[in-house]
Amino acid sequence: MFLSPRPREELYRPADDPLQLRNLAQEPGHEAVLQRLSKLLDEWMEETADAVPEDLSPDGYDRETGKPFVKGAPVRGTWPGKPRGAHLVNASGPR
Repeated sequence: MFLSPRPREELYRPADDPLQLRNLAQEPGHEAVLQRLSKLLDEWMEETADAVPEDLSPDGYDRETGKPFVKGAPVRGTWPGKPRGAHLVNASGPR
């Protein structure tokens, strides 16, 4: 049911696809929406010092069985925005 790895971009229309099973990102006719949302995300990341972590947290659960890989505390990668000091920024992001 879930793709692994997930696509780089995902775009859904929840009103028509409440389970978000049909990714519209690669379908023709959605380029303008993707560009607008990408620009908004870039603005958000700049204003809030957010960043995609280079060291992503690994999955804690098996995607097929749902069972945890490790007992106890989950392994964590770098927190989003930590390298840019996002925790020190008090900005609401673009409106």
